[in-house]
Amino acid sequence: MVSIKNEADLLSWLNDQPDAVARVIGTRAALSALPYLASYVAGDPKTRATAIVLPCFRAVAPPWFAGTWPNQGGGDLDAARAAARDAAGAAARAAARAAAWARVQMDANSIDAGYSASDLANEPLMRTRRSKRFDAAWSELKDMLLGLDQDWHVWTDWYEDRLAGAAMGRRLIPELELDRILVPDFDAPAAEVNATIAALEKQYREPPQEEAALEPPPDPDTPTTIPDQPPAVIEVTLGDDGLLHRAPPRGLGEGNAGREEVLRQAWQAHRAHLDALMALDPGRNWPALQSALAAYDQAMGTAYDSFRVIELGFHGLRIISLAERSDEFLMADGAAELQSFAMAHGLHINQFDEWTDYLAKGRGKPPPGAVRAAESFLRQTVDHPEIIAEDITPAAMMIAEAVAPENQLAADETESTVKAEAINSTGNILAGAAAGYLKDLAGGARSGSIKGVEAGTKLGTQALVLLGLKEVA
Repeated sequence: MVSIKNEADLLSWLNDQPDAVARVIGTRAALSALPYLASYVAGDPKTRATAIVLPCFRAVAPPWFAGTWPNQGGGDLDAARAAARDAAGAAARAAARAAAWARVQMDANSIDAGYSASDLANEPLMRTRRSKRFDAAWSELKDMLLGLDQDWHVWTDWYEDRLAGAAMGRRLIPELELDRILVPDFDAPAAEVNATIAALEKQYREPPQEEAALEPPPDPDTPTTIPDQPPAVIEVTLGDDGLLHRAPPRGLGEGNAGREEVLRQAWQAHRAHLDALMALDPGRNWPALQSALAAYDQAMGTAYDSFRVIELGFHGLRIISLAERSDEFLMADGAAELQSFAMAHGLHINQFDEWTDYLAKGRGKPPPGAVRAAESFLRQTVDHPEIIAEDITPAAMMIAEAVAPENQLAADETESTVKAEAINSTGNILAGAAAGYLKDLAGGARSGSIKGVEAGTKLGTQALVLLGLKEVA
């Protein structure tokens, strides 16, 4: 019997296994995490279902198909297997780090006992009694999705088939599952994508009906769009290089019309105040303050037209919180200067409707598990240069630092806003990454292949494990 007690054991064991085994174990780990998206989706079910849940379902479907029917899908499937192995292995390792060792080891023991990758793919997802926490999360996510009235049953039923396993679930139809992967509506909202899959399920699962005319495939030159993103420190766009980049600062809204000259002068005065404070270097012996001021300086920018309102407000909250404790770390003069600047920040940032609207959008207290998962994801953006460009990672690391347990903020209201921002920025990055994955998969679909397995597995397993498996009991 194989013994897997740490990441090194798992890596060693995976290195001796066929590609299909690593792929199936990683996919099962990602599927186990999927219900824990519920805590994030609850904040805005309609938007986040399209932006996050649908891409995650579509990300795990290709590697599940490849594990279940390893000899189907055409020659292009072979070309994707090496990349799929890497991503699935990463997912399995992340599952282990999330204390899901028992599940990973049970799957590994099945392989050692003679199961094929296909056999394991067809086993029930949870082969021991499911936790109440898991069932509650899945019930919440399922109810939210079905309540949107957007044919989400095509995915909730599909997921429950994976929970039940091939013996107890609905009849497996490989042609249907391949067509599910290759649905070409990659830029469409969930309602349209799900309606297409619902028609496919009716075609395959019900008696033959009169054939309907097929819609033409989308134009390959149609730009890929990222779903609407909530205002956040990190908002993303897809670059011509295929990577996610930070979106340029939003233009100031209509509420500021007629006040631009006043706001421009206010920015210049506040910029001068910040420069004077930075010259004093109050954070030279206080790393938390030094980090917050550096981030604030970057958000402030060197010109009024380039400063980022939400980012400035976010890091300003950190400075206000630190100023409340400055007497513990700074001499009297330094503490007074910092407290003066914190007050000036409050006066400055509240002139902008973008910030006051941002605060007004109901930032409840996020669940601790979701915050820790978001922190972990933000810290690991640096590890994915094949998806995320370098201009995103500094902001991601600064947000992760702000929500780290050792940097608890003084005021509950401030702490809730900062933690909610970590989740919103994480969601924006994942939505952008999902759009990039769908663009790659669309290219494969248009050529009748499933080359998108590579990008899909990489995104889906990593994103799901990071957001969900941290909460697995």
